[in-house]
Amino acid sequence: MIHEQKTENYSAAFRAQVALAAVRGDKTINEVAAQFEISPQMVLKMMARLKDRNEDIFQDERSRKNKSEDEITQEELFEQIGRLKIENDWLKKTAQFAWNRPLAAVYFQEG
Repeated sequence: MIHEQKTENYSAAFRAQVALAAVRGDKTINEVAAQFEISPQMVLKMMARLKDRNEDIFQDERSRKNKSEDEITQEELFEQIGRLKIENDWLKKTAQFAWNRPLAAVYFQEG
């Protein structure tokens, strides 16, 4: 007989509530797990995640903005390379066309 494990996706608010209850320390991990009807392993994982990311909570908003501005994705770089390549090809064709024309035609265009 195969036992299927039930996988639940808990909301961020629920995870925070569980982690804070566990960190508070007024109840044991097993008591917190029973209160929220999840396994003690899940409580430990949520508590560990809270401890790992607690610095992000109090990080200065300006430094968080600077960090996100500095992070340019690979996709954005490829897009920029593509645009520059097209622009470069156009400039090469335009320059080649201009250099192949007589100088008088360049300076005295009709029109």
